[in-house]
Amino acid sequence: MYVLESANTLADVPYQPPERCHQLIGKKDEQFAVVVKDGLRIVFRPKHKPMPRKKDKGMDLSKITQIEILCIGDYHD
Repeated sequence: MYVLESANTLADVPYQPPERCHQLIGKKDEQFAVVVKDGLRIVFRPKHKPMPRKKDKGMDLSKITQIEILCIGDYHD
């Protein structure tokens, strides 16, 4: 959780282990997860309207400064 609190933007959150922030896919396309331990994840989405986008329509992580935590758990079940 501290890694999310200390980051100025989502681009500052590590994408390598141990935290391994990663974008989800499918129905959870605009959601992200950060590893807490084993299968436990903090699942969140950017809290911006409109969503900051790059020219290629991907999310601009350097402009995401607020998130909404959706759950803490194992979404793999």
